[in-house]
Amino acid sequence: MTKLTFLRSIEESYFRQRSRISWLKEGYQNTTFFHRLTQVRNSNNYIRSFLLANGESESDPIAMGQIAISHFKNILAPLNPPISTSTPLWFQELSDYRFPLELLGSLSSYPEPEEITSVLFKLNSNKSPGPDGLTPGFFKAAWPVVGPDVLAGIRSFFRFGHMPPALNSTILSLVPKHSDKAAEEGKFGYHYACRDTKLTHLCFADDLLIFCDGSLQSVKNVLEVLESFKQLSGFSVSISKTCFFSSGVHQPEIDQIVSHCGLAKGNLPIRYLGVPLCTNKLSIANCEPLIQQCSTFTIPKSCIKIINSLCGAYLWKGTVEGNHSAKVSWETITLSKAEGGLSVRNMVWWNKACSIKMLRLLFFRGGSIWVAWFIKNILSGNLSNLWNLKEKNSHSSATKKILRVRDYAFRWIKIIPRNGRNSRFWSDNWSPFGNLRTYLDLPSSTSLGIRASAALEDLYQQDRWLLPHPRSETQLNLHIFLSTISLTDGTDEYIWSPLGSPLSTYSTGMIYNAIKHHEPAVPWSKIVWSSRGIPRHNFLTWLLVLNRCPTKDRMLNWGLQTDPACMLCNASAESRDHLFFQCPYSWNLWTALAERAHWSPSRNWDVGIDRLLLTPLPKHHRLLITLAWQAGLYLLWSERNTRLHRKEFRSVSSLVKQADALIRNRISSFREQNPTLSSNMLQLWFDH
Repeated sequence: MTKLTFLRSIEESYFRQRSRISWLKEGYQNTTFFHRLTQVRNSNNYIRSFLLANGESESDPIAMGQIAISHFKNILAPLNPPISTSTPLWFQELSDYRFPLELLGSLSSYPEPEEITSVLFKLNSNKSPGPDGLTPGFFKAAWPVVGPDVLAGIRSFFRFGHMPPALNSTILSLVPKHSDKAAEEGKFGYHYACRDTKLTHLCFADDLLIFCDGSLQSVKNVLEVLESFKQLSGFSVSISKTCFFSSGVHQPEIDQIVSHCGLAKGNLPIRYLGVPLCTNKLSIANCEPLIQQCSTFTIPKSCIKIINSLCGAYLWKGTVEGNHSAKVSWETITLSKAEGGLSVRNMVWWNKACSIKMLRLLFFRGGSIWVAWFIKNILSGNLSNLWNLKEKNSHSSATKKILRVRDYAFRWIKIIPRNGRNSRFWSDNWSPFGNLRTYLDLPSSTSLGIRASAALEDLYQQDRWLLPHPRSETQLNLHIFLSTISLTDGTDEYIWSPLGSPLSTYSTGMIYNAIKHHEPAVPWSKIVWSSRGIPRHNFLTWLLVLNRCPTKDRMLNWGLQTDPACMLCNASAESRDHLFFQCPYSWNLWTALAERAHWSPSRNWDVGIDRLLLTPLPKHHRLLITLAWQAGLYLLWSERNTRLHRKEFRSVSSLVKQADALIRNRISSFREQNPTLSSNMLQLWFDH
């Protein structure tokens, strides 16, 4: 019994490796697979040379080590760290917030070792906390060794108050406050487009943009603000990495700014993550970085076509180089698996879902700078203007995209009238009838005596609604609904209700599925996309069900000159139905697999699929038949291609043996997740 248990553990280990279970889950077992991954990772992380500031390249490992040490010493451990003091008055002027007196004692107390340890052990073990590249998992595992030193370093920081100059987050939180205060005091002028909102800056990750009116005096005062911040905090701005951007400023003024302030002039548009920040529609040239790497910008259709082409080339060829021919149209591929596709995202509809997300921010992100600016400048201060605003040539590309998707979002952004002040009768979605002009089927010249900008508050006086008498069934329904509404003193409330009930969050995927084009569900999706199937078998089965594999009958229809004879039996013309079920060679394979899976196959393709779908079977038996069916299809197609391209032939018994190994390995791969299912399937497979 001990020997049997030992052999079983060896077999399980072998099957786990064959099913490609993650080596991280297995841990370090000194296997060839582990060392191969280690070599690949070391090769990817190896730095072969440094490009120096003078343009020269350094590849000597010893010299590279000294350069790296010197670089990080200057950042993390300068010989003479700047010592600066800031008065309490300076901090008080930055913010009106005052710390509660009862909590002042906690500011001067040092964190206990238990508190530091508790916080560190709550970190994700696979996240890197700093430039050393060591994950929290390392500190947790080696805490008995490194713990005392880590605790001493952290407590030293709280005791002596030294903060490395590399912490840019302090700049991004205090510099903006300082610039806001300077603008309010008139030290520099607001940008003409930011005067109403009093916007002085924008932060992008660790980059800071400061806006002013473009005069030489304003630029000088901005630099004085940054210099005073340096004197108080010890944090300085690198002038060599700082530049200014101008628009509408004459060249003599630009030259004065360059000569007096020492700033380099940048060229518009400003680029962020490689993509220009501009109000115009992005071009193909602008979006080139997006084609090379992922980003989150709303991109034009022409760029989407290129991305779809690259995705299609990679799907069918495994590379984006050269030309390719698609077996299935991209429109079918972007359908869900239940509809006969691959559930690949359709970027056109995904773009629209992202634009709807921007539109939703206008109603549910009142504290956003962009929202405040958009409502003030585009919507003339009233959100209800969004629904009837006409698109203008002067609008930015982003604004146009928002306006073009408002018909999708209208039915999901509802307003609950309280006092009726912000609920416009004609334009807002305050009733179950949606757009009232559409519901009442009124021509554009008729408005029932109610002006276009009228709010519900204007039509409700002395507890009654001031509406003309109904003249149609729809108008009567509107009157009946209004009789159930009584205005109060509360504020009208917007709700986001894409599924019929209010939601507090936005799901791009959910909206994408709601607006994209859908096809009727196909009955065969469950036997093609089995959750426990082998992915490559699933994919080939999908192609075969759609009849998109290049069998010889299809090649002849394309006009190609080829021998129509079946590659397996050489007795009949090759087609999908013949190759996989009517061919004697194929039928011998199905006979052997059917005996193992306790299944009755059919020589007719459609009848065979209907039998798989309609025959009532236990879960483990149905899954076993699906695995055997897909494995048989995969091996027959592989054998056909091997004979065609390599002139190599295998017997049916060889394919049966390979199918047996594939199915047993697949069943064993989910033994840990579902031991009962795995055991039942193996018993059924061996019971023949």
